[in-house]
Amino acid sequence: MQGTMKKVVITGKQEAALVDMAIPQPVDDWVLVKMIVVPMCTEYKAWLRGPGASGSRINALGHEGVGEVFEVAHPCGVE
Repeated sequence: MQGTMKKVVITGKQEAALVDMAIPQPVDDWVLVKMIVVPMCTEYKAWLRGPGASGSRINALGHEGVGEVFEVAHPCGVE
């Protein structure tokens, strides 16, 4: 799939922005999931402190979510 998608990134201390980014292409045993709901979890701590604070590698909000498999790199029997 070609095109862009939206991503919420942490841009500063208690700051976030909705940005466009290229849709990643699934490779190897990966799948592309179209997210429906994505809550904030521990990323909230990174948002409070700002990106890179205290060695945090988190730069985006939402890593646990609900979605549907949109594309697979290699056809398989997973449903």
